Amino acid sequence: MKHWMKCGAVVMTLLAGLALPWAAEAKCTVNTQTIANRDGSALILRQEECPDHDQRNIRVSYRPDAKHKAYSVLTLSQSIEEASTGGAHSIDLEADGQFEIEVRGMCGAGPNCEGTIYKLASDKRSMFEYFSGGYADLRLQDGYLIEGGRASCCSWEFHLYRTDATDRPIDESAMEYMITVGVLLKEGSDQVEGSDCQVSRREGNDWKAAPPPTPGLARLCEVYGTDYRLNPATDQ
Repeated sequence: MKHWMKCGAVVMTLLAGLALPWAAEAKCTVNTQTIANRDGSALILRQEECPDHDQRNIRVSYRPDAKHKAYSVLTLSQSIEEASTGGAHSIDLEADGQFEIEVRGMCGAGPNCEGTIYKLASDKRSMFEYFSGGYADLRLQDGYLIEGGRASCCSWEFHLYRTDATDRPIDESAMEYMITVGVLLKEGSDQVEGSDCQVSRREGNDWKAAPPPTPGLARLCEVYGTDYRLNPATDQ
């Protein structure tokens, strides 16, 4: 009897030390980053990835200053499988020392990926969805938010959104210009000989050919170099 009890105790001890698959807990990794704003406030970005549950949890907290505690202003989650290269990071979109949070999502075959910019609301109690789209590049220039991405194997498209106010969401109705740049190949070869740049401006429900809104934004036509034809469809 004592012999069997002793053997049983040994077996139980061995089992307790094994990492049994059915008893193992899901493993999550956590990364926390503090993003300092120019005014002394900070955003605290916490990302938790739990592959076993196919979930990425994102939480952003705001700390007004060193004397006050941080409080949550944004929480969301993603599927890791759908957005394997996704996640959140800080971005100073307006170059004013006050950071926003960019959350990237699913990517296509090319460089375009889903992206959403979250900004701190004026009351600093929450963050709101400032802009959402699919792009390879996003920037503010000359009063426009520019969403740029590949439209096909040999063309790029830029959407220009007017940003008269930066404290409310930007949606499709704010898109004022669209610029499409397509490469031109020499006949019978794959050698580039220039490109076409079509600039269109929204007029009501229609889009009409127009010059670039500013000289600086005309450089968007130079995706494939400076040798391009502007609005070739309107040439006489």
